[in-house]
Amino acid sequence: MRYADLIKSQIIDMLAILTGEGLDTVSIEALQKELASQNIDIDSATLVNIVSELAIVDNVENNVVHFNRV
Repeated sequence: MRYADLIKSQIIDMLAILTGEGLDTVSIEALQKELASQNIDIDSATLVNIVSELAIVDNVENNVVHFNRV
């Protein structure tokens, strides 16, 4: 598995947990901090690009990720 795929997988897992807990949004900063705690250093622009492409994400506005609700 490529490192980029590993990062994307970690992000998807984190977002799935957050939506499972009933959250509707999460800040990019909070995601960065959680990733940093897992020794993954990622800049906010790259993180926004990754999460913007995920089906679980409705949109990213003002550095806040808004989740899709099914």
